[in-house]
Amino acid sequence: MLVEVARRAVLMSEQESSKDESKPRSVSRRVINDVMILQLVEGAEPFETARILNDAVTLAIRDGYRKVILDHAHVRYASSQTAGAICSAYTGLKNMQGECVLTCLPRSVSEAFRMSKLDQILRIFKTLPEALEHFGVPQSDAAAPGVEG
Repeated sequence: MLVEVARRAVLMSEQESSKDESKPRSVSRRVINDVMILQLVEGAEPFETARILNDAVTLAIRDGYRKVILDHAHVRYASSQTAGAICSAYTGLKNMQGECVLTCLPRSVSEAFRMSKLDQILRIFKTLPEALEHFGVPQSDAAAPGVEG
């Protein structure tokens, strides 16, 4: 149910961006303290992005991370498949007594999440430092480059 709501929520974002050729391509991993930051990077098809994001979250959970930030700073929009992957990440981490938060959402996606009330389920922060602070990472550590994961 949550995944279906998310898919509908970003449909408007997809329609606005249907002429835009740049789509998330991959996920870079970075660790600060005990927080895994997964940053979406522009470039490939939405279904591929969703698979890559699912794989990255599964790997983070397998590696023992229970605090995950999905950083959208370099993304212009999210497809319905990506929204489904976000909801799966949220559910997977919650089932493992962890937490997944979002940061730097594009305006169109943020608005779609607000209209569908997903913003009341998913924690969304405007900036990465705010999300790190939520997980108790000191500002001095947040400013450090982190470790590639």
